[in-house]
Amino acid sequence: MRMFVARLTLLFLFSLASVCSPSTVLGQGKDLDLLGLGDFLYESKSYDLAITEYMRYIFLDQTSPSKYYAYYKIGMCYMMTGESNSAVSYLRQSLLLSKDRSTRGVIKYRLANAYVHAGQYELAKVELIQAGMLPLPLDHETARALMLGMVFLLQGNADEAVKVFEHAARLQKDNGPFYDSMNQVVSSLTHWNDHARSKNPRAAKLLSTILPGAGQVYAGKPLHAINAMGINALTVFLVVNSALNGSYRDAALLTAGPWLRYYRGNRLHAEEDAILANQHVESKRLNDLIEQLLLSVELLHVSPMVLQFPD
Repeated sequence: MRMFVARLTLLFLFSLASVCSPSTVLGQGKDLDLLGLGDFLYESKSYDLAITEYMRYIFLDQTSPSKYYAYYKIGMCYMMTGESNSAVSYLRQSLLLSKDRSTRGVIKYRLANAYVHAGQYELAKVELIQAGMLPLPLDHETARALMLGMVFLLQGNADEAVKVFEHAARLQKDNGPFYDSMNQVVSSLTHWNDHARSKNPRAAKLLSTILPGAGQVYAGKPLHAINAMGINALTVFLVVNSALNGSYRDAALLTAGPWLRYYRGNRLHAEEDAILANQHVESKRLNDLIEQLLLSVELLHVSPMVLQFPD
């Protein structure tokens, strides 16, 4: 289940990152000459070559106030190639060198994204909360809130996710479709625990203890029920038949061997079937929730995140 949630969450975050694609306002002269090739290679998706150019810039111009930008773009290159841990390292270095508050907000957002992909949800949460204290345009603040809500969901904290998603909806109250879509997400999460489990694993086990196969019927697995009933009925028949024919040794062996094994297996399988049935229902609900969030992202009109070189 955790892998299922992670896969859907990464799909959502990828979609969110796509609408929040970074762009740059380049400086003049030297900065443009040294970094322009790296940016060209980055836009061409030649990420390894772009990293080489950005590293060359860092080595050749140690004192440049724009060095944070080179570290930032190296981090983004590693994000694009799926090397999250390397992305974290370079984005953190970029954050240390950056002085502008709005720029730090953008970098923290990207760093949080890298942390999520690296599975470090608590660190991602910290960066996103801190980014919310920095000046961000309205659409970027909404994107930050959406990502923070997903981090809370990954941590199993639906209540906090609801609060953050409500904040995102309020930010975009003039965007009717997005506002309505987010309210549906909030409604689903608010009533998440109101839905009783469809099947009780203990009840399934108890039913199959009383009558082999009954728990499987309860769990919605009729073929498994037929199998359990058939095998247990057959072994019981063999035991009784052996006893009636005076073959008590054979009856005892059948009871201690095949029958007891199938009977216990029938109870355990009934419990497993009920758990799997619940997981199927929960997976569908999670899938519906992520689909609604993806729809919300599509309805959110986000301008590119801009890094401004210092004068």
